Amino acid sequence: MAYGSITDIDMTSGMQGLFYYLNHETSGLFFPLIFFGLFIIIAAASWYKTQDFPAALTLSSFSCAIIGLFFRFGGFIKTSFLVLLIGLAIMSFIFLLLTKNRRI
Repeated sequence: MAYGSITDIDMTSGMQGLFYYLNHETSGLFFPLIFFGLFIIIAAASWYKTQDFPAALTLSSFSCAIIGLFFRFGGFIKTSFLVLLIGLAIMSFIFLLLTKNRRI
């Protein structure tokens, strides 16, 4: 498979042109991998601080869903991936509510 040159992309549009090139050359995997890394970093930092895994999972999934909304408005990720992020946020919130030994 031959990779396209960055000169084939209209770079006058700013960062959107660069992001389009990166996402195009990685077959649409650039931003999902960025979100996976962001999810892991937020979850690990939150878990390290609170020692509460369900809360860390919920925080990281909601953060990725909110950031994903902005990226979807910019046209950087597909709607199906945004639905996956929102579904993950909902499932982690349900997991948070169902865990035992929670104080309200």
